[in-house]
Amino acid sequence: MQKLYGKYFWNQELSTSSMLLATYDGNRFVGALLADIKSEPKLKTSLGSRLVR
Repeated sequence: MQKLYGKYFWNQELSTSSMLLATYDGNRFVGALLADIKSEPKLKTSLGSRLVR
């Protein structure tokens, strides 16, 4: 259940973000920073938002 919620949360945050910065230590993923910059297009749009346009 936690894995499912994690995917939901990540997808929800991606749909509202316009920039993603990832941090790596060698080949190991360490973290991510998501930002919403008003003048930039969103990284990911949901099917529902594409249908409404």
